[in-house]
Amino acid sequence: MKKIKLFCDGSCNPQEKIGYGAYLLIEDNNFDLIFLKSKIIFKKFENTSSSKLEIETLKIREEYRKEF
Repeated sequence: MKKIKLFCDGSCNPQEKIGYGAYLLIEDNNFDLIFLKSKIIFKKFENTSSSKLEIETLKIREEYRKEF
């Protein structure tokens, strides 16, 4: 079985209902910092809440899954 590491985070401004989510997927332990920085995926979300942003951030992975 292939081991992966998924890191995701989001930040939301509830008054503006805008949030940003990001994730990083690591498939092996042989990597360098420059490579990792290039693989972080960011996305802006509008009309969101902190709870909704958590789910939306995880869904980013589905949009970009062909990259991995």
